[in-house]
Amino acid sequence: MKTLTLFAATALSLLAATSPAFSAGKASNGGGNTKTTTSRVNLQPKNARDWATLCTTKPQSWEEASSIASLCLWYPRGLADGLSMYEETADARVCIDPKVTSGQLRDVVIQYIKANPKDQHKDFNITIIYAFADAWPCEQKTVQPNPSNQPKKTDAAPVTEFPRAE
Repeated sequence: MKTLTLFAATALSLLAATSPAFSAGKASNGGGNTKTTTSRVNLQPKNARDWATLCTTKPQSWEEASSIASLCLWYPRGLADGLSMYEETADARVCIDPKVTSGQLRDVVIQYIKANPKDQHKDFNITIIYAFADAWPCEQKTVQPNPSNQPKKTDAAPVTEFPRAE
């Protein structure tokens, strides 16, 4: 588990360092020289309306395309994958089919924002989850205990003391 956590932290650090969406407008020409880029779109949306505007903007450069893909395709994909961890619980609210693409996730959120103008001022993170819950609600279910996960009954006496190494 420690290795997985370290891997995730490293991957996020690399994403933050290399993605124009997270690197404060710095771009490299590959030779170690960096230049400040000026984007014509707001790459840091403040609310759902800003996010939808960004995600429907045609990029004019590779840097813009990379930033828009990070925020509009990969971010919702990460939220969807995180929510899928809870699909087997009784209180799950979002159950997204694993075959749904990142583009479909983005399109569902944009449609939700257009159809719910009352939510356009809200934080885009929350609005994405509302859109997912609206499009892919979970069926109400009761979680039954899995008999294969139950401890096996044995006739052996319980161990009360561990043998000591000599």
